[in-house]
This record gives sequence, structure tokens and C-alpha cells, in this order.
Amino acid sequence: MVKFWDTTKRNHLLCVGGASVLLALALTGCGTPARDTVQSGDIVTSSDEPLARKRARIRLELAVGYYNDGKTTIALDELKQSIIADPTLLEAHNLRGLIYMRLNDYPQAEDSFRRALSLRANDANILHNYGWLMCQQQKYAEADS
Repeated sequence: MVKFWDTTKRNHLLCVGGASVLLALALTGCGTPARDTVQSGDIVTSSDEPLARKRARIRLELAVGYYNDGKTTIALDELKQSIIADPTLLEAHNLRGLIYMRLNDYPQAEDSFRRALSLRANDANILHNYGWLMCQQQKYAEADS
């Protein structure tokens, strides 16, 4: 079962059978805009978001919707497009890992979580999902580290 909670009006928490994924899907934009596009003191708006990032975020939002509806392979196709548009969108890699876990493709899931961790090593949600993957494979020592 997949549920959403709007915790801060900027972030959604996706819980999937014990795994949690923090998807930084801002209502008006995703992530931090390029620093050179916003002058000091300016209010950040959706127009400040780079086009590639916006495209990636929209594909990610579609992927979440399809994943929610149990349309796993369509969600994966959307994520592939999201990652092509912006390979630094760690939430896409994290959700990709969960999709591959759902498909029982553990090597691909592990690769996805490792890529997400390479973008943000101390992200609690990615670490949780990666640990959950390790536990499913009975790699308890790796899950604990």
C-alpha cells in the first residue's frame, strides 16, 4: 500500500510496504534552483527552476503516480526519462531502486540505491531503503553498516 502525507507543503513522504522515500517534490518547483538564476534576497519561484530539472521532476511525479497505481513498468519508463533529463535527481534513483525491488531485480535495485547514495551519502530514506534491500537478501551485516 502506498500513501502520501503532505508534511511541509513542499515535501511528500511515500511509504511503500516498510520503505520510505522522501520525494522532494515542491508544489512550485523541485530542489534548489541554480544559484546564478536567483539574486540574493529574491523569492524563488518555479520559473527559476532549470528546464532539465523541471522536465525530470515532472517525469518523477508521473512515475510516482504510476507506481501508486501498481503500473510498475510504466513508472520505470517515466523514471528512465527523468534520469535522462537530470541524472542528479536522487529521488528518481531512489524510487527506481524501489521499483526494481518490487520486480525482484535486486542487482538493479542495489545499483539504483548506490547511485542515489553517491548523490547524498547520508540521506536517511535512501539508507533505509538500501538496508531494507540488504535484509531481503539476508545480507544482514551490510544492512547494519
